[in-house]
Amino acid sequence: MCEYCENTKLLGNSKSLIEGVDAAIDGGKLRVSGWFDGIAGVQPLYIPVNYCPMCGRDLRGNDMPRLYISGPVTGKPDGNREAFEEARRELRHWHMVSIPHEYVDAETTHEEAMAILLHQLTDRTYSYRKGKCANLYDGVAILPGWEQSEGARLEKAVAEACGIPCKTVDEWLEEAR
Repeated sequence: MCEYCENTKLLGNSKSLIEGVDAAIDGGKLRVSGWFDGIAGVQPLYIPVNYCPMCGRDLRGNDMPRLYISGPVTGKPDGNREAFEEARRELRHWHMVSIPHEYVDAETTHEEAMAILLHQLTDRTYSYRKGKCANLYDGVAILPGWEQSEGARLEKAVAEACGIPCKTVDEWLEEAR
């Protein structure tokens, strides 16, 4: 936590961001208060936010490690979604889990899908847990059959090149238990 999301310190170095308007993080929500349309004393406006804008901490209480699931999609019935969803159900008790189907749909070409997914996989963000800018994902969970999937092989190679550990779903589960 930082002084802003822990103590509801005003954003903007304790000065109003806009003349007569103050903003603070309050219970996982951005609280905006002050003068609205020239009326003083109006009830504060509360806007849900997922991350502290100052330190990046996950305000939803989800500071669990993040995993990306990789595996065969192309040529599989329904893009192998059932296998991805099953792995997500097993892993979600210990990890925040993303699957490729969240970012691309069935009409996306393989080339477009790989560009989107590799961008997602290699994205970086401020990690409150690590206290620095880090990979968005803490690891890649690999589904059975990944060796026969051109896309999954590429995702694994890129993840490893970026220092993101890759393990099978069962290895991640065993480690978490």
